[in-house]
Amino acid sequence: MNIKNYTTIILASFFLFSCSLKENSKVHGLLNLEKRQELLKVGYTNQNDVIAEFGETLLKEYPEENLWAYIEVVEKKNIYGKKEMLKNNLLLLEFNSKGILENKEFLDNKNFKNIKFDNSITQGLAINETFSKKFFSSVRKRLDNKVKSLEQ
Repeated sequence: MNIKNYTTIILASFFLFSCSLKENSKVHGLLNLEKRQELLKVGYTNQNDVIAEFGETLLKEYPEENLWAYIEVVEKKNIYGKKEMLKNNLLLLEFNSKGILENKEFLDNKNFKNIKFDNSITQGLAINETFSKKFFSSVRKRLDNKVKSLEQ
């Protein structure tokens, strides 16, 4: 065997071993949420049981914190580099005032289309057309005009 054959074998093995056979996927949230949610029994499971099984959730409805949500999102890139969503699951848990699971709802890709969203307009906490807003905007305009007149 000559040096060309050795070089070819080394390069071919390098390329062969550098290829990954595993799917390149990104996971957000909890894996196997659909199977894990079957462990939760309405009227029996409490908040501590849920924390022990799933961990603490970051998605709580404030201020009561009786509505919890867990997610599972699995994405992978296709051969063109575009992301494909393999799983998109949401588990909604509602607890009563004593911390017992009162209602659970599992939503997957098919069920998300049936969610009805609230179309009402949210009022901001900023100052609306009040006296103070009008006063300060008037002062700001006067200062801007004064600065412009000094620059000329």
